Amino acid sequence: MNCNDFENQLGDYLDNHLSGAPLDAFEQHRRQCPLCAMLLENVKDSMVLLRQLPEVEPPAGLAGRIIAATSDAPAKPLQRLFSFFHLERELVPHLLTAALVVLFVVSAGYNFFFRQPDVPGASRAAAPAWSP
Repeated sequence: MNCNDFENQLGDYLDNHLSGAPLDAFEQHRRQCPLCAMLLENVKDSMVLLRQLPEVEPPAGLAGRIIAATSDAPAKPLQRLFSFFHLERELVPHLLTAALVVLFVVSAGYNFFFRQPDVPGASRAAAPAWSP
């Protein structure tokens, strides 16, 4: 067994679906390969942490939106409009962050490349005009 086989059979092992020779090969590889042994322990630890999380109720209308989005029937124009606004609300924090980063990069670039240096005692009118 190699590491790819180990990863492919990891789910079956965790679900107790391996037995006989495949289980023996899996266990032997786990003992011989420290990376795969660490992967197995990390997955087990993650599963323990996930089981400790509280179950949450899906938002109202989620199933209907999924069915509408994945069905072959074309969506009504009003439904398309509302789904766009729903998506936009989820993206607003990301879009604002991206806009701030772009604003920072543009202002830093302007100050670095285009702004005349401030020299004490010199007036701006006396500074030569910059041309590309």
